[in-house]
Amino acid sequence: MKERNTSLPSSHKRPKVALALGGGGARGFAHLGVLHVLEREGIPVDLIVGTSAGAIVGALYSLSPDIDELVHQISEHTRSENFRRSKIRRTPLQKSKGRISFFSAMTQAVKKRIAYQLLVTRQSLLKTERLEESIRSLLGDATFEDTRIPFHAATLDLVSGEEVLLSEGELVNALVASASLPGYFPPHPVGNKRLVDIGFVNSIPVTSAYDAGADIVIASVIGGNGSFPTVPEDATGIDVVLRVTSIAANFLEKQVLERASAIIRSDVRGTHWADFEGHYEYILKGRIAAERMVPDLKRLLADHSIELPGNSTNGHSLSNSGTRMPQTENGSHRWKAESKETKTS
Repeated sequence: MKERNTSLPSSHKRPKVALALGGGGARGFAHLGVLHVLEREGIPVDLIVGTSAGAIVGALYSLSPDIDELVHQISEHTRSENFRRSKIRRTPLQKSKGRISFFSAMTQAVKKRIAYQLLVTRQSLLKTERLEESIRSLLGDATFEDTRIPFHAATLDLVSGEEVLLSEGELVNALVASASLPGYFPPHPVGNKRLVDIGFVNSIPVTSAYDAGADIVIASVIGGNGSFPTVPEDATGIDVVLRVTSIAANFLEKQVLERASAIIRSDVRGTHWADFEGHYEYILKGRIAAERMVPDLKRLLADHSIELPGNSTNGHSLSNSGTRMPQTENGSHRWKAESKETKTS
């Protein structure tokens, strides 16, 4: 079992830096690009809190803070037979344009008669077992105690209507709860709670990060500039529901992000949350977004008297300079090369 760092070393009595990772389905791969830049720049990450896709990426990185290995691992997983069997990318969804919440995406799926008929007769389109099998193939039987960076998964309890922050026990159990998108997967029972993806209520776990002890919270947001589709003149009742939920999600997100110390927004507009084959594009977008924020992040840390020594680790920043990227048949070097060109242009 890996030794878990649960607090800063006594010689580093400085503000605790947390990374809050939002949801976004396949587009959550953008978090990998963000993590790569933070790792390379030596920016400390003392705590990670994730929601849905952000929880999965956060858990994996907390267990083994090596971004190159993580990109390779996830890339291999999305091409595996195990992932194909999960049918996560076969749900009856239409491609969305602009910013749209997960709840709105689910409502769009209901437009298709088959999805509607399924949802009025049972709790979800897919079974929990498919999601659990897919996540377990990535994490095995790892627990929160195995993480090298303290990690928390944000969920919503349908019974109490309150947010539940999971931080102990088996990681798979927590991630299944955090990623159980209402309508797609049934609520996940944990004790007397029925937990689901909290994305529609709180898509970015900024407040959760503060509750977990952070002093500084860097929010990694999956989305565009906050715009969302308008209602067409021939709008149906479903279109109106989509509009209202988009407005609500946008409003709630703005309120939450006001508390963030810094925001890294990966612009993935025009992409689909279930397009797992586009993961290198998402990683690149995340890296581009983080590159633009590096000067601001360094100023933020300097304002809190946090130094970034050139070749030493600071807190849990475990940079390996990003010099190696495992080669795969799809060309996993591409996102690093393209990102370098973007930075120097």
